[in-house]
Order: sequence, then structure tokens, then C-alpha cells
Amino acid sequence: AERLRALQRKADAGAFAEALFACIACVLPVFKREPAAERVVEFVVRFLTEAGEDDAGEQDELIGRICLPLLGLSDARDKAVRFRVSQLVGRIMNAMPEEAEVSDDLFVAVEERMLRRCRDKVPVVRACALRALFRLQDPSGPSDAISSELLRMMEHDSSPEVRMAAISTVAPSKPAIRGLLSRTRDVTEAVRKHALGVLREKVEMRWLTISQRAKLLGDALADRSPSVRTAAVELVRAWLRKGDRQLPVLLKALDVASYETAAERVVAALLQDKETAGLVGSVAADWASLAPEAVLCLRCEVEALAAAADGGTAADEEARDAALPELPPFCKALQAAVGTASAASEEAGGSGVANYSLVQLLRLCPRLDFADEYGRAELEAALCALLKTLSIGDELLPLLAAALRAACGGEDGRFQRLMQELISEVDDPLEEEEAAEAGPSSADALGADERLQAEQQRMLAQARLVELHAEVKSRVEEEDFDAAAALQKEAAALTAQLAALPAARRAPEDEDALRTARCLRLSELLMRTPGLALGSHEMDLHADATFLPALAAPRPKLRA
Repeated sequence: AERLRALQRKADAGAFAEALFACIACVLPVFKREPAAERVVEFVVRFLTEAGEDDAGEQDELIGRICLPLLGLSDARDKAVRFRVSQLVGRIMNAMPEEAEVSDDLFVAVEERMLRRCRDKVPVVRACALRALFRLQDPSGPSDAISSELLRMMEHDSSPEVRMAAISTVAPSKPAIRGLLSRTRDVTEAVRKHALGVLREKVEMRWLTISQRAKLLGDALADRSPSVRTAAVELVRAWLRKGDRQLPVLLKALDVASYETAAERVVAALLQDKETAGLVGSVAADWASLAPEAVLCLRCEVEALAAAADGGTAADEEARDAALPELPPFCKALQAAVGTASAASEEAGGSGVANYSLVQLLRLCPRLDFADEYGRAELEAALCALLKTLSIGDELLPLLAAALRAACGGEDGRFQRLMQELISEVDDPLEEEEAAEAGPSSADALGADERLQAEQQRMLAQARLVELHAEVKSRVEEEDFDAAAALQKEAAALTAQLAALPAARRAPEDEDALRTARCLRLSELLMRTPGLALGSHEMDLHADATFLPALAAPRPKLRA
């Protein structure tokens, strides 16, 4: 290269360029990637782009004298010539220094000819042509022809190699990020893996919305290909490193309460690595705070350790027992979660997100150690109280029933007896009779006008809370956290106003309908319990006490 550069300094610029082009033309008809041809291409690229400061001006002129004639051959009939032209021009354009000063005619010619080669029938020509356009794209311009062509090839090209080349070439922008996310669900395994690698290297987590993060990790971590799942785990680790290894920050960025499946897969992937498993354990240690991230980490950690302990060593069993929470603090946290869910459900308009921490604790119940009889009895009493509380949503009843059965220590007879007692207490509550004998409540003491006014205020506040919850979710997805915080303050003020209003009076017929519906649901759960067989006598009692009265009820919902 030095001898050739010395010759360049002595010779005429035009004559040297013609002679050099004649030498380069010898490699153009070679289509196969033979080592000799590839070495020639590498030498030419390095010679044209690696010049000293003194030769920079002459070298920029030489690049134009070589590339313009090459581009004139880009429409040749021979596919080998089209391939080598696209390869050489692309390599030269991308290897040029940032301060290189080439003519506008060269840039215009490269854009025009390479855009045409992007429609070539040979995949390798299309791949080399789009790489040549890398430095000419303008992702900030919505009407940029090069960016549009790269996105088209990334989405719709029939060749996996071309799609991968487009993924590597396209500059990050909102349309490009959407295209990259769609390629993580490509039909070809290599394309999915490559798209995840480009997202890890070029795209910051904060550039994605919460729903995009959850969809990306949820799908990639459950991919059928082990190599794609490994690439997804590397993406999670990269995001964790960029966040100073703060796992709560990563989980909050996924909104675990709204996208539980994706967050659960992320935690499960981190638990498989000893280095990151400790991060999960440190977050799970704060489960008593009832933070959604902490209770999710606790449940996933306990389930993973329990799976390892089944048929494992004594050390695995000790690790599982050490991770399990004690029953007394667990019962206290369960009661706190019920209160938090009740308050949050009004603010969230009855959304299941409000019950998230409570659901995670209930799903953890079957894994607990019930050797502590006092703690077991306390948990059993708490679960029974929740099952007969009419304000508890029906979606929680299966979890509560499964937790109660686990608290019974495998005694199916005891579980059946408790469920039947609960059905009887819900159908004919003694507490209400004692409350009626004690006298009227503060809500009953109000006049009709005050009750009507309070009910109207309650309805308006609840409607506004539903709107606020939808607006907060929208702002969080848009990463507008300041606006979300302001809306949350307004929602908190409305919640306080609701708490200050007198308790709403429930009509007797509504109360009866709720009790009948709860009895039906508990009876259904009892009969659907796996491994629990009810005798004909118990079935007749349920039919006479619950099913037949419900079939004769005037409310269509109960009859259904």
C-alpha cells in the first residue's frame, strides 16, 4: 500500500485513477466469495479510505474518480458485476472518515443507483446496496426515501439475509424501532435473534413505551428457539447494567401489575443465573412493603426454589425454607393487602391491578410451611373471613379457596366442612341481626335529601376516578410522568372525599342478590375442587338451599 501511494504521488491523478480502476475491474466478474477476490476488495477499500492528513484532499478526489465509474456499471446484466459494484461502493462509503469531502454528484449517484439495486433480483446485491445507503439516510425526515426503503426491505424482503442487513443498517427512529420490534417476531430464527442484538446495542430502554417493553420481552423470553431466548436474556442483562443493576427500576419500567406475564418471565430468567438471582432475592426480601415488584419476586423465587427442592439436595430444601415467609407476618401482610386493594379498587374503577399484591400473596399460600399451628389457624380464619366478605371480587374467590384448602393441611374433610359453614353464614348471617338490634347506623340517621346528595357526589367522584385512572395509564405509557403524578394527586383527593362521605345504603333486594350469588359461587368452587367427592346427601342439600332458589329468583343474572 505504501509503494502504491508513493506511485500515486508521482503520477498524474487522472492516469493513476484510470490504471487503478482497470485493476479493480479484474475482480468485478467474480461472483463467488473467493479469498483472493475478498482480499482485493479489502485492499482497495483500505487504500482509498486510509490516507494521511497530507493526502486527504487527493484521496477524496480519487474516491470520486473510482466510485463514479463503478456506479456506471451498477446496471450491468452480469449479477457478479452488480454484486461487486454494490459491495465496493458500500464498503468505501461506510469506511470514509467523517471529515471526508466528496462531491455532491457522488452522493446523488450513490443514492440513485443503490436505491435501484435495492430492487435487484439477487439477494446479496440487495444486501450490499442497502449497506451503501447507511450514511445517506435521514431518519429525522418523515419523507426520506432511503429510510423508507430500508424499512420496506426490513419488513417485506423475502430474503432473511437482506432483512438482517436492513436491521443492522437502519438508524434508530420511531418508525425504525417499530420495525425492529416487529422483526423480533420474524418467521426466521436468525432474524429474530439479530433483531434482539441490534435492540440491545442501539436502542435504549427509555425509548420504548411500557407496552412495547413488555411485549418485546414477554414474546422473546418465551420463544421456541433456545438461541432467541438466550438473546432475550442478554437484552435483559444489558438493560439491567444500564440501570446500575437496580432490578426494581427495571421491573417498574415493565409495570408488573399491568404486564404480569412479561415481568414474571424476566424474573424467572434472572433466577436462572447465580449472578442475578441475588438481585431477585434482595428485592423479594422487602415483600412486607407490598410493593408489586417485591411480592412478584418473592413468589417467583419461592416457586423456583420449590421446584429445585423437589428431588434435589438438602441444600436446596434449606434455601427454599429460608425464602418462605413466616405465617404471622404473612397474615398481617395479607390483611394489609386487603385494605390496600379495597382503597385502590375505588380509585382504579374496579381494575384488577388494584388487587395485584393480594393476588400474589394468595398464589403463594400453597407453598407456605404450615408447621406453625398458631399461624396456620390465624391464616385459616383470615381466609374464611375474606371468602364471606361480599365486597371481595369474584375473581379472587378461586385463589382464596385454593389458599384455604392449603391452610387445612391436606385435610379435605375439614376444607369441605369450612366451605359448607361459609355458605350457610353467607346465606343467613348472624352478624346482621346483631347489628340491627344495636340500632340504626349513621347512614340510616341521615335524611332522604342528605342521602340522595351524598349518593350523587359518590357517583360523580367514582366516574371521575375511572377517567383519571385511564388518563394516568395513558400518560405512563407515553412516559409523561409529571402529568401522571398530577393526575394521581387529583385521584388521591377524590378518594379522600369518597372516604369522608357516609357509607352507601344497600337495598335489601340487592343485598339478597349478592348473598345468593356468593353462595352459588362458593358451592361451585366446592364441587369443582379436584379430588373432593361430595356424597348424594351433600349434593341434595346444595340443590335445595342454593341452586333451586337461585333458579326461581327474579333476577336473570342469578338464574343464568
